[in-house]
Amino acid sequence: MEEYDDYSLSYKLNYSSESYISYRSKMEDDGWWMFELFQTINFKRTVDCNVTVRMLKSRGDPWSLLIEGIKFLPIQKFEDEDEDEVENSEVNNLTTSNTEWDNHLPCDYKNFIYYSNKEMTKKPQRDVIFPTKEEAYSVLSRGVLINISYEVNMWFWISKLNGKKCFMLPPASLSYNKKLIKLKRILSKESRIENELHLLPSEVVGMRFEVPDGLFTPNTTYGCYLVYKTPQGLFLTNTSVVKLKLDDGSVVLGQRHGKLTYLSIPQSPVIGPHGPCGSPSPMNKLKTVQLPRRRKDGWLEVNLGNKSHIQWMNMHQHEQFDHSFQRGKSKWKSWFLPCISDDGSGHVSNNRDTDNSFSLDPQYFSDITIYMRPLYSDIRTPKIIVQGVEFRPV
Repeated sequence: MEEYDDYSLSYKLNYSSESYISYRSKMEDDGWWMFELFQTINFKRTVDCNVTVRMLKSRGDPWSLLIEGIKFLPIQKFEDEDEDEVENSEVNNLTTSNTEWDNHLPCDYKNFIYYSNKEMTKKPQRDVIFPTKEEAYSVLSRGVLINISYEVNMWFWISKLNGKKCFMLPPASLSYNKKLIKLKRILSKESRIENELHLLPSEVVGMRFEVPDGLFTPNTTYGCYLVYKTPQGLFLTNTSVVKLKLDDGSVVLGQRHGKLTYLSIPQSPVIGPHGPCGSPSPMNKLKTVQLPRRRKDGWLEVNLGNKSHIQWMNMHQHEQFDHSFQRGKSKWKSWFLPCISDDGSGHVSNNRDTDNSFSLDPQYFSDITIYMRPLYSDIRTPKIIVQGVEFRPV
């Protein structure tokens, strides 16, 4: 099977007019694939179920289906472990010593406290009274909003478990069909960065993100996640599978590369005593199509890739895309705050991430570009609302 092997089948249940679509799961040990059709419960009586399967095409070519039979498996539900409870239990075991808090705060934690507080930024750094480390940990573990420039915000927080940096950034540039357009950010109370970007249908959508130095914790692998949602009242159809490509500098725009991604969570029908009665997420782990995850804040996210902090920092825009994405004069404010030493002197600390401290006047940017294409050339990408990309340790 090839990279864009999107084998799927469309089917109907019990002669209903409503049709469903299912993508194949990972291959079983015996060499067969499974397509999830529905979920049901034991009615303790004989029930007839008719499945009408319609063959679909993959990459434009028809394909035949050899059916072994229908397999019924019990559903074992797994509840997500409450990360907050786990992390809080670890935090409660912390001592109040500065040494202990040092292990749960980045070296440049005062920078983030400073930039997120408008009252603090009105004073010179030497006149600022910073909170204790315990108080700083409490603030940063909940997250802070940092204004980068006009209409551009960043959400930053640290992991409660180990103090590693996490952050979300909005797109810095946007293109449709390889043509750069003006960004139009829309204020949103649902967005942690207080604005969102509405993407219109297109043959190719490009989003470029500027990641300043100092936001990654050294010696850490980070996952990059696109955080988005669908417009209210709009349901993405089963054909809304797109190819997402994270540009690592080696991609050629004309090539059809990318990770097949379902932008909405597909629904598997539930068969009740009187027919279909619900649509939960499928239990199968799909092989060829990546599914989004619904977050606790109501947004959706898909993983774009996992890389070490060095790999993310070294990502640059491929020269082929320079005509589409050109960074002009930096929009970042001309403020600079060195990594403040623990004694409050303002001297640069010799801690492990001194050279990776954050400021609003960074000397270095990483360019991270995401391209989204429709699966088939005769359709366009669906409308979605993007909050930004989120980086957190994996």
